[in-house]
Amino acid sequence: MQTVFQYEAFIVRSFEPNYINELEDTYTRDIDDAFDKTPDLEKPFFVAQMGWRRAEASQQREELARQHALEAEAKVKQLESEKDKAWKTREKKRQEQEAARLRNLQDSKHIRKRLKQAKKRKKKKKK
Repeated sequence: MQTVFQYEAFIVRSFEPNYINELEDTYTRDIDDAFDKTPDLEKPFFVAQMGWRRAEASQQREELARQHALEAEAKVKQLESEKDKAWKTREKKRQEQEAARLRNLQDSKHIRKRLKQAKKRKKKKKK
């Protein structure tokens, strides 16, 4: 008596080497019982159906992997845009700070204030 896997191996030998091993690990008993109950004329159809199911499962796994990859790409793009936005904000603040520093260097009132503060700090340090 031929098992489903032997029959399938005969038909699908060149398609996927791990195909039979994967099926044996998961569905051996159920599939063998169903295959034994199948009439001989319907066995090629039974095997073809198994192949289609396997292909469909493989396609679903591939689609899921593709979807995860797209989600990961979207997340990376979002993080990069946030990083760029933060960089632009920091750069803008730095430029504003530099402009304020240059403006204060030219303001005589501000310079006098800073000199007074330095003088007080120096006095306080000597005590």
